[in-house]
Amino acid sequence: MRNFLFSERIKLNPDQDIAEVKSFLEETLSQVIELKEISTSSDHFYVKGSTGGLFDFIRKAKIFVEFDFIVEKTKTDKELRVFVKGNTALSLSMAFSYLFLFSLILFAGLLPGSIETGSENSSALDALVFLVIGYYIKTEIDRSLIESEQHIIQSVKTLKTRFEI
Repeated sequence: MRNFLFSERIKLNPDQDIAEVKSFLEETLSQVIELKEISTSSDHFYVKGSTGGLFDFIRKAKIFVEFDFIVEKTKTDKELRVFVKGNTALSLSMAFSYLFLFSLILFAGLLPGSIETGSENSSALDALVFLVIGYYIKTEIDRSLIESEQHIIQSVKTLKTRFEI
């Protein structure tokens, strides 16, 4: 599981309608995540959601995320502060696929003519093969979790691109 926290400040036009910002935001976020809870007021907008269920077939990771949008009026313009906090968890389908892959490698070691793990005189090459496979699995899991986090951050950047002065 990987936790993340992200904040962004967006300067809006003084005559910018907040309802337009909220509708664009809801439209954009509904394409990225499943919105579970939406609460709104004149100067505050809160969205809570996640991607599909943890037990569903998801390619990489599940994201649980909360967006907090606060509109502040300054002397010259309006500012929208965006706080994003959440976490990503590895999907069970991906965890099982890596477990299956690792089990296949262990089973391949038992076959004659492959990596000798069952004999008394195993070499350093046997250990190196398992270290490389373990390193690959770990980096692939980390990359999957970071990609999910970056996807959410990019959705906030689109809001900044659309509405910033």
